[in-house]
Amino acid sequence: MALSSQDAGGLIFKQTIRPGLGKLTLDGMSLSILMQFDGQKTLDQVARNLNKNPAALKQVVLKLLGARLIQPVNQVEKTADTGFMEYLVSRLSAAIGPLGRIIVEDCLETLGHTRATLPAGQAAELTDLVSREIPSEAKRVQFKQAMLGKIREKGYL
Repeated sequence: MALSSQDAGGLIFKQTIRPGLGKLTLDGMSLSILMQFDGQKTLDQVARNLNKNPAALKQVVLKLLGARLIQPVNQVEKTADTGFMEYLVSRLSAAIGPLGRIIVEDCLETLGHTRATLPAGQAAELTDLVSREIPSEAKRVQFKQAMLGKIREKGYL
């Protein structure tokens, strides 16, 4: 992402949590800047909070972007669509009965999301979580295979 001094000040970033980060070393300034990005403050606001010139933060922001520790708010991760959620509920209900919908809602709440806000990248995690409620091993395996096919079809992996 190119950051020109003229338009960068109005950009809003949020922290990105991703597995497998490995070892990454941040100096005190980089960590301070990272902690400021909450998905609401502009780069200008972060600079004011830290008593820094926005242009001086450019290199740190580029480093954080390169490490995928932050992302612009307008590039927020794609969410799982309604069709996927309905398929999940129908497959779970076929395996365990009418409580499938309630279990999906409970698992979404556990993950801190709703049907409308689940990031597509967490579709597999939700599938694994709800599958734990299927008592039959054979049905659980069948459910996971069907859901994995749907996750691949949707491009969520």
